[in-house]
Amino acid sequence: MSQKNYDNKAALAAKRKRRRTILRSTIGIFIITIVLVVLSVVFLRVKKFSVTGESQYSADEIINSVKASEGKSMFTVDTDELEDLVESLLPYTDNVKITKKYPTTLKIRTEPAKKAYAIELSSSFYALTTDKLKVLETSDILPDGVITVKGKSLTTYTVGKTLSFSDKAGEDPVKSALAELAQAIEDTELTGINMINIADENNIYLVYDNRIIVKIGGTDNLANKLSLAKKSLDEENKLSPAQYGELDVTVNKKAVFAPDDLKDLTELVEFLGEIEERENEAALNEAESVTDNGEQPQEETAGITQTESVTTQIIQP
Repeated sequence: MSQKNYDNKAALAAKRKRRRTILRSTIGIFIITIVLVVLSVVFLRVKKFSVTGESQYSADEIINSVKASEGKSMFTVDTDELEDLVESLLPYTDNVKITKKYPTTLKIRTEPAKKAYAIELSSSFYALTTDKLKVLETSDILPDGVITVKGKSLTTYTVGKTLSFSDKAGEDPVKSALAELAQAIEDTELTGINMINIADENNIYLVYDNRIIVKIGGTDNLANKLSLAKKSLDEENKLSPAQYGELDVTVNKKAVFAPDDLKDLTELVEFLGEIEERENEAALNEAESVTDNGEQPQEETAGITQTESVTTQIIQP
């Protein structure tokens, strides 16, 4: 046999060997895939739910919000979608985290959503939202500790969903400006803000402690502006904790405080007038309630169900 024929046969044998290896690998992968599919379809299905964390909702209510996932393959369940679903159906939940515990359990952890903002819908009527601008409820009562947002009307809002100031998909500069401002307030730990006016997103102003107008301007360098405002307000409070006036931080790295009589602060006078009107109306309603019932009405509070480290399971036979 010539060297050339020998080399051709060796090359052909090597080629056949590679083909057999590829074929075996393909068959192996196919078999593994079939096994995984069978396991997924027959065995790895959602059967149990465990709930931990804090919530004003019961464990059963939380589980019922994701009940549609029961019986589905653990591989195909989208936990991100389920988290959004829980927060939408149960508005007073926040930072929901759902994890898979194989073979058949979904673990749900919740935190209570807190009221942070009151978006003015009309006179004395508000959409109460979280700091992430998710609508919790609508109310004609302004809760203590929330920041009133004025100046723009909502075009659409749905309880359990983030609000919108625009009908155009993807275009909502007011919402973007408010979201950035809310984040900057949280990041700089600026407290004492009573109101945000976003009538013009390029000329935003705040009301601090019901006595100082803080001019922000646009949303550029928000963190720096609010840090500067916080420092300036702290200094002014040391000098006079009852001083009325106007603080301008619209110019980068510059804060200008102008003490002023209340009568000259038109926006502040208007805001304080609305507060007084609400307080008078609330006092009148309370007086009428006492007259009608003959006794002081009891305050109703929403209880928080403590479920930390408590596991609730629903197991299908």
